[in-house]
This record gives sequence, structure tokens and C-alpha cells, in this order.
Amino acid sequence: MGDSLYILLRPHTMAGGFLQWPIWKPYEIYASIDYVYGQPGWDEKDGFGGGQGAINAIEAVLYGLYLMLVYNHGIKAAGGSGVQIGQGVNGWMSGGVKVAGKRGNTALIIGFTASVMTLSKTVLYYLVEYYAGFKNTAHNDWFTLFLFYGVMNGLWVIFPAYMTVTFGSDILAGLDAAVESSEKKQN
Repeated sequence: MGDSLYILLRPHTMAGGFLQWPIWKPYEIYASIDYVYGQPGWDEKDGFGGGQGAINAIEAVLYGLYLMLVYNHGIKAAGGSGVQIGQGVNGWMSGGVKVAGKRGNTALIIGFTASVMTLSKTVLYYLVEYYAGFKNTAHNDWFTLFLFYGVMNGLWVIFPAYMTVTFGSDILAGLDAAVESSEKKQN
């Protein structure tokens, strides 16, 4: 959510802005590495930063709803990962948490949607930079680019990809179970 607010409240969160200290002071580092976040992106009215900031806000709300469902309706699960069909969602919180029934299904769909949004947006972020000739990052040395742009942003590919596959597999397993149940009733 901090990322969203940094982008959406610019220029006040940028260097010299009245909202910068103390929350967004560390963003100066990233703003100097990736100009989408920095003064050049702001001056050029690069709309991608604002667009991704708005999507970040939606993702944050969805992740918040997912966590709220797991926290408010979850029960400790004994082992396992992913969804236990007919029993609910096993969350990725420590020890595993199950959310039974319709609330579990709702949590599953919300988690899947949020993770697909995060994964797609991050891959799009990389692709936009690539097709723009690295105009916002080419000024960096290779180490800085690799560590701060590649690795740090790469985490926003790896974890959402894992969540997307896990939640998607659980959705498919639930749909398969529903089809099997329907076929048994017809026979």
C-alpha cells in the first residue's frame, strides 16, 4: 500500500515534498534507479506509474479482504497446503489455516484474483521498460540494475506466480470435484 500511496500522492511524497519524511524517504533510492518513480517520470507525465499505483491499491484491498477472511473465519489446520476441497482454504499463514464453505471459496477467488493482478502487472512493468528501450533504467550500472530492479521486482513475480498456481490448482480441483459429483448424480 505504501507503494500505491507514494505514486498516487506524488509530488508530495518525492524528494522535497511535505509528505516525504519519514515514510517515503527510502523511496529516493528507488526513484533514482527507476525513473518511473522519480522526477523524470513525474516531469514527463509518464502515466504508467500512476496506472500501476492505482492497480496496486486495488490489489492491496483484495489482499486485505483475503487476510480478513482467513483471520476472521479460519481455524488452525493440521498440515497440508492449498485448498482442501469441501473443507475450505488452507492459508499460507504459519501453521496453515482453513476457511470452510462459501467463505473459503470467496477467499480462494479473492486470493487468486489478487495474485494474478500482481503477477500480470509486474510482468507488464518489465515488458513496458523493455519495449521502451530501458528509458527509465538504462542509466544504472549492471549491479544496481540487477539487484534493485531485477531481484527486488522479481520477488513480485515469484511469489504471486506461486500463489496463482496454488490458488488456480485449488480452483480446478474444486471444479473437477463438482463435475465428478454431478456425473455421479446423473448415473
